[in-house]
Amino acid sequence: RIGVAAASPPSPEAARRVAAELVWTFRSFAYVSHVSIEDASGRPWSLPRVAPGPLAIDAFAEASPSDAQLSRQLFVVNRGHLARAVDVGGSVQMVAVAPAASHVTAADVRGDGSQAAVVENGTTIRLVGVSEDSSQQELSAGAVGRPDYARQGEVFVPVDGGVRVLTGGSWRPTPVAGLPAGSVTRVRVAPDGVRIAIVVRLPDGRGALGIARVERSSGGVTLSGWREVVVQARDDRPAPVLDVGWDTDSSLMVVADLGGNAVVVQTGQEGGVATNLGPASTEGLSEISVAPGVAPVVLRDSGEVLRYSSNLRWLPYMTGVTGVIYPD
Repeated sequence: RIGVAAASPPSPEAARRVAAELVWTFRSFAYVSHVSIEDASGRPWSLPRVAPGPLAIDAFAEASPSDAQLSRQLFVVNRGHLARAVDVGGSVQMVAVAPAASHVTAADVRGDGSQAAVVENGTTIRLVGVSEDSSQQELSAGAVGRPDYARQGEVFVPVDGGVRVLTGGSWRPTPVAGLPAGSVTRVRVAPDGVRIAIVVRLPDGRGALGIARVERSSGGVTLSGWREVVVQARDDRPAPVLDVGWDTDSSLMVVADLGGNAVVVQTGQEGGVATNLGPASTEGLSEISVAPGVAPVVLRDSGEVLRYSSNLRWLPYMTGVTGVIYPD
């Protein structure tokens, strides 16, 4: 029990910050299970978005003073809702999360698994709690694509053919220096947060993959130095790129159209030699989700999810899905 003597009570948000700091301070003591914060008269503090009563020692996971422990749980979009994919007795169950979200068309989940950026009806993006009914930072536009969290906390998202970044509490248009004429369809931030893979649909219809630098300053976030990472097709022409993800700090997994078949290829961030990982099928692939240390998954146009096993094998994992997400 902690008593706080103050001439006047702090604002609700200030009280929440102080409570988070106290909880994290006492986490290092194995015998502490709860923290109760009271004012000088013995009355418990009232905190926004927190149930009354003592605070569990694992509260405020999002306020970790160090890099969050990344969740490698797979999330999916199913029937317009965000869900967690859970292996139960040899089958995969979908457990609904993010109660504040509906009509979800795309999403990403923050690395600690506590918050999601969801796109609703392809036109509105907002941040919602994964386990609590909360919502903030809404933006509406003509067309909003799949968002992506950076480890530094920003959210990057294709909006109306360009890129927007949630930073400093607002969604800011962010030009990409060096980007060719076209429409941005995919953005994926590298695990270190200082590079970003961007797919742009060129005027001829081909999806071109490139990497740009992410630069942060007091003035905000800028993207510069976009250069194409060429994935070669069989006829030595650049293959159209549909989607991309980072499987390490320096290598990419790319969904590309090789001779009419969409397959996954692995390539370095500098381009060069690419390894075809399959799957061997004429059915289209619409999306990939990959993160360091976990098996990548791909989404077929039919809604079937395949998970990579080994030796170019992709095994059926689940069906009825329209989006696949590993937190990052």
